[in-house]
Amino acid sequence: MWPFDTSAWYLRPVSVLEECKDFEQQRHEACDFIAKVARRLNFPYRTIASAQLYFHLFFSLHPHTDYPSMDIALTTLLVASKAEETFQRIQQILVAAYRTLNPQAEGKVRIIEEHRVRVTQYEHLVLEAIDYNFAVRHAHEVLARIGAELDLTSESMSSAFRFCKDCYYTPIVLCYPPEFIAAAAIIWMRTAEGSKTEEMRVLEKLVGSSQEKILKIIDFVKQSNKAM
Repeated sequence: MWPFDTSAWYLRPVSVLEECKDFEQQRHEACDFIAKVARRLNFPYRTIASAQLYFHLFFSLHPHTDYPSMDIALTTLLVASKAEETFQRIQQILVAAYRTLNPQAEGKVRIIEEHRVRVTQYEHLVLEAIDYNFAVRHAHEVLARIGAELDLTSESMSSAFRFCKDCYYTPIVLCYPPEFIAAAAIIWMRTAEGSKTEEMRVLEKLVGSSQEKILKIIDFVKQSNKAM
């Protein structure tokens, strides 16, 4: 069986999933905003995943009614760009955000100073929320290792990777370590392919007694996607 590492400093109780239900739509939009702005800045996926994880961590500690989700999204992207050594200045991130929201806009973008100051102020709160700890492991990196171990095709890996990305749009990444998320992605992919025999082989190899948790991850992400 694949050796699972269940340690992750940021993990929260599964009850977080219930507490966040009235924030699902805003959360999804904010995580999508992070991804779109990051792509404009040519950030690698790891920076996107870190920013989304920081976003979920922030709102696991703060009421979503107290802070504008889009501003926190940009702040977590700023922090992630520093943590992952893909740093861009606040000015560049705000310009990319403006062009993401206004794709038809032309010419030079004038950043409102108040917005820049607000993001700077939120940066301290985000750093406190993640306890100044940048050591995070991500499911897509674990997925690459498992895929190589199982000799999966590029098509199968692409399908599993999409599931991993969907997970980062939800707080499920706060409740289970990346090894479980990656295993869920493999099992979801095998089920989608209709490979029942192969699915059982993967279950036995990867999750063992953790099957129930893996299936809970799959079910939660499916339900979240239906709600969007």
